[in-house]
Amino acid sequence: MNNQDRAGNHASTIKLISLNIWYGKLFKALMNFIETRATRTDIFCFQEILFGTNAKIGTYGIRENIYQEIASALPDFIGYPAPTASGFIIKRASIPKTLSGGLAIFARTELKTSGNSVLRIAEKENPRVRVNPMTGSSQSIKFSKNGATFMIGNLHGLWQVGSKGDTPERIRQSENILRFLKKSHSSKTVVIGDFNLDPSAACIKALEHPLRNLNREYDITITRNHYYRDMEKFKDYVSDYAFVSPDVSVRSFEVLPDEVSDHLALSLEFC
Repeated sequence: MNNQDRAGNHASTIKLISLNIWYGKLFKALMNFIETRATRTDIFCFQEILFGTNAKIGTYGIRENIYQEIASALPDFIGYPAPTASGFIIKRASIPKTLSGGLAIFARTELKTSGNSVLRIAEKENPRVRVNPMTGSSQSIKFSKNGATFMIGNLHGLWQVGSKGDTPERIRQSENILRFLKKSHSSKTVVIGDFNLDPSAACIKALEHPLRNLNREYDITITRNHYYRDMEKFKDYVSDYAFVSPDVSVRSFEVLPDEVSDHLALSLEFC
C-alpha cells in the first residue's frame, strides 16, 4: 500500500462507489444503501441495471425499471445509462426483447461530467461458448477537477459458464481494455466494476502493467456474500476490482459490508 496516497489534505477528493446491483432483487436494502450513501458520494458505478419503463417486478425478483427508481432517488446526480443487451435469460428469468439491461453511472451534478462512451470489450455472441450477453461491456465518462482530467470506466466483464479463469475471449477482452486506455492516456484513469475474473487470472495481471491493482495493494479477499449461493462451492470469493493509473492518488479503498446484492460494494476515494 502506498502510504503517500493517504497523506495530505483530501478536501478535494472524489468519492466513488461501485456495485453490481443484482437487478435490484434486494430492492429495499439497496435503495436505503444508495440514499444513505448519496450524501457522501460523488459517483456511483452500477452493473446489472435494467432499463424498463414499467414499475414491475419480473420473474426471479428483478426490478424491470430499476434505473428509473435509482434516478428518482438521486436528484442531485446526472444519470448516464448504458444499455448493452436485450432479450436474454437470467437463470430462470427471461428478459423480453423490449427490456434492455446493462450499466449505469450516476455523477453528482457539480462534477460537470461529459460523454458516455459505451464500449463492447468482448464478443457479443460466440456459438462455442455460452455467455451472458449483457456482460463484456464497459462505459466511461470524463470530468475535470482541480486542473486535472479524470476518466471513469465502469466495467462488467464477460461472464462465461465454468470458471472465472483465462479464456481466449477474456484475453481479447483485456487486450481491448488496454487498447482503449492507451487512447485515454491524457486522463487520470479509474476502471472499476464486476470483472467476472479470478484474482489469479492472467487477464487480471495483464492490466497491472499500465495500472495499479487496488485489490492486490489493499489485500481484498472477498467481494461476494452469502446471497451468492455458489461462492463456497466454486471458491469464488472475488469478482469486483478497482484499477487506477499511477497518477491517481488514492485516499482509501475498501469493500463495504452492506448486503444489498449478491455482490459487495467497492468504495474508492481518490484525487
